[in-house]
Amino acid sequence: MTSVRWFERVGASILLIATGGGAAFLSACTAELIRPDGGPSALPGSGGQSGVPVSTGGNGSSSTGGQMASGEFPCEVQAFLTENCQGCHSAASPVPMITHADLARASGGDPTLTLAEASLVRLAAGDDSQMPPAPTPTPPAADIEAFTAWVNAGAPQGSCSGELPPPPPDPYDTPVVCTSGSHWTGGNEESPNMNPGDACISCHTKEREGPDLTIAGTLYPTAHEPGDCNGVPGSSAIYVEITDAAGRVFELTPRSSGNFMLEDPDSFTMPYTAKVVSADGERVMVGEQDDGDCNSCHTEAGTDGAPGRIMLP
Repeated sequence: MTSVRWFERVGASILLIATGGGAAFLSACTAELIRPDGGPSALPGSGGQSGVPVSTGGNGSSSTGGQMASGEFPCEVQAFLTENCQGCHSAASPVPMITHADLARASGGDPTLTLAEASLVRLAAGDDSQMPPAPTPTPPAADIEAFTAWVNAGAPQGSCSGELPPPPPDPYDTPVVCTSGSHWTGGNEESPNMNPGDACISCHTKEREGPDLTIAGTLYPTAHEPGDCNGVPGSSAIYVEITDAAGRVFELTPRSSGNFMLEDPDSFTMPYTAKVVSADGERVMVGEQDDGDCNSCHTEAGTDGAPGRIMLP
């Protein structure tokens, strides 16, 4: 089955995570979200770490804001990572950028490069692959130069021991809540707004009724919304963009319940890519997908490696 990726925000405060096999937007899911060090990543609600992610270095100290840095990076490099990367590339993410070992491992996109070297390439990309992605402001030139010099010097370990600012909050470390305060109450009454949050294609296939769907899911404002809770209604500025293998683009506008769907179009070509677009930015799913039952993985708590619901940027 296709290896899947997860959405991360492309906007003013959250960076895109390009994972190597993390949480799924679709039902072609990995069995477990595995960190590059071989261990499973903690996800909200799974009994793992909660709150702002904390990195523990070899000396047992933390790199969370308000506490002492781990001492594994020069201070200017630690500050660069904290301010520009670690809000999404946290200890619980599929691609952490917390410890020196994280930055020294092989990049999933190009195994001939370390993650530090690949990050340097992305900083200078000048296209859709650039990090931080638009419309996030580019880091100050002096900060980029400091990070560049560190990478080009072989990314040596440092000895920063100063207090660091806190990283941005983890968008998936949130409580279970029905943000809209409203639920579907129509039972199995056929409607494009029926059963938000449920696995639409699986249900339609099992019951053998309703339209044939190629892609279907529910868009929510936060990561852990219960089933049958109504999500985010779409508009001209809020939609899910699907691009098939032939390059055709489909803009799926969520209904009043947050449900979005693509009824079987002529000659839709798998695999495809997907992203959520809003006025605040984009949340991009990295990697091609070949199954469209989005909510089968994007459940309340997340299933088969998904971090939770499909979420607005």
